[in-house]
Amino acid sequence: MGTDETTASDSRTAEFLDVEATARNIAARLAKLDDESNRYTGAAKNLDEAAAATRELAASVREVGVHASKAIDVVASVGGPEIVARLGKLETQQVTQSEALMKKVGLAVYLSGAAAALALVATIVALAK
Repeated sequence: MGTDETTASDSRTAEFLDVEATARNIAARLAKLDDESNRYTGAAKNLDEAAAATRELAASVREVGVHASKAIDVVASVGGPEIVARLGKLETQQVTQSEALMKKVGLAVYLSGAAAALALVATIVALAK
């Protein structure tokens, strides 16, 4: 083997090694691209799930709003102000009855105190005899 053959062989080996390094570099980049693609696919799936959950939440909120509106309509048809007025009348009656009861209790306490005083006087008179 001559020097020219050795040089040519070394040149081909160097080219082969360059091609191999380039192939490894491309393979690594393709693997990285595949990983990123999988992450993007996962993220897209998560976004789709979040969007579906958001739509379900919106439907639930809408349903609650419809029920609340119906409840308000029922109260209005029954007469919301009338209900409040009747509750006010009941409160007034309760206050009046409570005041009357307190007067009766106060009178009962007064009378029982007077009765106790009379009983004490009667006991003292009986003992004085």
